[in-house]
Amino acid sequence: LGDVYKRQFVFRANSIVFLYKYAIVKFNIFWCILYCQLTIPPKEYHIFRGKGALMLRFLIKRNLSTLSTVMVLLWIFILPFLESWWYIYQIIQGNYAYQPDCAFFLCGNSVGIGHIFQGLYLWLIPLYCLVISSNDCLMDQERGYDNILISRIGKRKMLYRLLIKNFILLSVLVFLSLSLNLLCVHLMFRGGKYNPSEISALNNFTIFWNNHPLLNNFVHILITSIIYGIMGMFCCATSFYFRNRKTVYFVSIFFWLIEILKPGSLLLIFQPFQINSTLTETASGLLLFFVPAILYICILTRRSVYE
Repeated sequence: LGDVYKRQFVFRANSIVFLYKYAIVKFNIFWCILYCQLTIPPKEYHIFRGKGALMLRFLIKRNLSTLSTVMVLLWIFILPFLESWWYIYQIIQGNYAYQPDCAFFLCGNSVGIGHIFQGLYLWLIPLYCLVISSNDCLMDQERGYDNILISRIGKRKMLYRLLIKNFILLSVLVFLSLSLNLLCVHLMFRGGKYNPSEISALNNFTIFWNNHPLLNNFVHILITSIIYGIMGMFCCATSFYFRNRKTVYFVSIFFWLIEILKPGSLLLIFQPFQINSTLTETASGLLLFFVPAILYICILTRRSVYE
């Protein structure tokens, strides 16, 4: 009898190793779920720690296995560095060199090309988030994979993992990209003198940020990263609730257009050296984005879980 139990244990262990390797190679959610089915009891599923974080890691790895997602992620990552080469080209042409903090991507001082890089980076945020956050969710619904996962760990935990995965993936990517861009401009434009905003500050709020440019840029990196993450959660919650690609794209893009076209556009919040901005305008602009977006995510999440 002991030999029988030993053979069963060895067979189970070899099966688990095979499924883990196959899931890693193929990044297929069916094999990921089957692996978790053999190794993780339902009560041990936890969002952040222990074995329960395994599915979260698989979801991120599966995102990175999709060509369209990888291309969008790479585009988001390299786009801030393209503007730095434009500044270098201007210096070669004999133009002035910006101060390092003023050459940072979010400052938007590339007036010679119409802020095209900032437009691609900020205007198209919902399209990037839809490709990264919604496509895999919609594909799972079309193929029925979500029903397998829901039957194992429950709809609530599944949706929470998807929301957390999208927030982490987008916010960390944007934070790393912009932080590296800030480091690069400090290395490449060290010694630059031109600062277009130092003679234009109109109030104590802008004067404070002009006196602390590095802190100013870092705060705006955090704001941009969080906004990207929130929009990723927004698109994910929309796709999980509506389950229709056209509706998901319409709702997500429509919400973003309202935010950037309304008076006191959200686009002004992204720029570190806004000479006419005040603390009240900045705070109200952020609240008018975060409050509706978070309420929307919470409402759709609750309705998706309990309906």
